[in-house]
Amino acid sequence: MNKEEKNLVEEVLMLFSRYEKRALRAFFRSAENEKIDVSEIDEKFEKIAEKSRRKKGLLNDIKNLYVKQFRFLKKILKLDAKEKEIYRRERLRLILKIENLRGLRKLDENTSEIFNMLEFYLEMEN
Repeated sequence: MNKEEKNLVEEVLMLFSRYEKRALRAFFRSAENEKIDVSEIDEKFEKIAEKSRRKKGLLNDIKNLYVKQFRFLKKILKLDAKEKEIYRRERLRLILKIENLRGLRKLDENTSEIFNMLEFYLEMEN
């Protein structure tokens, strides 16, 4: 993965860490399940994803259910229309950037898989 590709991957992950931590966690889970090498990506994103994972246990599950519902309501109230529009535009810009990069050069298999996953999570509606 060259520097331009790495910067684009980290730009997408930064967007996820700001607006959609669920997509950030899902990206790293998918990479782990597919055995894709993400060692070149800055470790801070993996730490952010790891921090936001919930603890296991029945009491924690019950507590997290209520906390998750409260956070969901808080997030709806917090993200106003302007912020949602900014997030939507950034997602679209990054999707186009990924597609342009693919059109400009041949990517190695690992990098191509990383971009496939990122594009998938960018295209998901929240």
